[in-house]
Amino acid sequence: MLTEHEDGNVTVCAGDNCYTTQHFHICGSSTVAAKAADDSEKLLFVVLEDALLAQESAVVCEFKTSGERQPCNAAAHMSTLSAAIKAVAPSAPTAHHEMHIAAADKLSGGAPSLKMEPEVIGCKRFWSGM
Repeated sequence: MLTEHEDGNVTVCAGDNCYTTQHFHICGSSTVAAKAADDSEKLLFVVLEDALLAQESAVVCEFKTSGERQPCNAAAHMSTLSAAIKAVAPSAPTAHHEMHIAAADKLSGGAPSLKMEPEVIGCKRFWSGM
């Protein structure tokens, strides 16, 4: 079962196990992909997809708050997460992952997070000084 929230995040339950995303609001394609995932894959898909988007959010927030691009391995971590998502949820479309990985790697591409204000992305989760 998938429930969409007004803030762009979703909750997915499989039996008594539920997960509410924190980063789906930066990517509408993630919700579309979660809806497309087979029911047996849906919960694990949203957990891993949220982790992928959290990596991007952290990099973009760091840049938007400091004005500098810090070296990090976010794109490599995101590539690993993308591969895991494709393995555990092959029914879910993942073409949007490349755009998100580029956003974390080069701060370029069409990722919506690059145009969002820090408050919208949720940068306070990463830096309490905001």
